[in-house]
Amino acid sequence: MCLDKCRSCYFRKNIQSPFEPYESPLDLTQIEAYTLDENDDLTPIEYGRYDDKKICLILDFYPNGSSTQLVLKDQTSSYFLPAFFGEPQAFETIEEAQAYWLRNTKSVSDTGGYY
Repeated sequence: MCLDKCRSCYFRKNIQSPFEPYESPLDLTQIEAYTLDENDDLTPIEYGRYDDKKICLILDFYPNGSSTQLVLKDQTSSYFLPAFFGEPQAFETIEEAQAYWLRNTKSVSDTGGYY
């Protein structure tokens, strides 16, 4: 979880653990997070607040190896973070990241394509 325009990030080992400051250096200050809405359009994620500070990013990691699926955008690139199967992908534009997400969603939901 990152707060204060992604200047301060925190990590917790599981849902019962308290958040602890994330000490590794990373610069997420220009990051914007997006998800797909019901029309398959990218929409900015509004996370709400934590300790009266606006949350700019939350990533959840689960014991089965899955995580939060979303698109991150900064001033120069966009990144698709998959929930399953694969590594994050970098793209020049947010539209390319969206197209990649939709292409992979269609592939996974097309169960006939795997026979």
